[in-house]
Amino acid sequence: MTFDDWSRGGLDTFLAVPPLSDLYSMLIASTNQLADYLARNMQSTAKRHAYSVSNLASAIADCHPNAGDARRSSYLHSQSDTRKVALNAALEQTDPIVRAYAILGVSDSLTTQKPNYGEQ
Repeated sequence: MTFDDWSRGGLDTFLAVPPLSDLYSMLIASTNQLADYLARNMQSTAKRHAYSVSNLASAIADCHPNAGDARRSSYLHSQSDTRKVALNAALEQTDPIVRAYAILGVSDSLTTQKPNYGEQ
């Protein structure tokens, strides 16, 4: 089957790779929702939501040089202080992508395993 066949069938959008800006927008929106869950102390909901958000974040982390640092720093902050204080610090980040990864770092503290952030 060719791309033209897929296109005539209206299925060409399934073959398209979304632009990085769309993925960033999805990540920002999802982590804002995650921050809301964390702020409302909905830990089990946040943990479930964070799993899918984390997969997207990991897939595009290499495209943003500060992603790993922001996430790791926020995770460590939430280990040494309250989750609320760490979340407030994450929300103060001015760069929306850095803020998104920092929020994920706070949500990482909901798990008992220490996350592996790789060498980003």
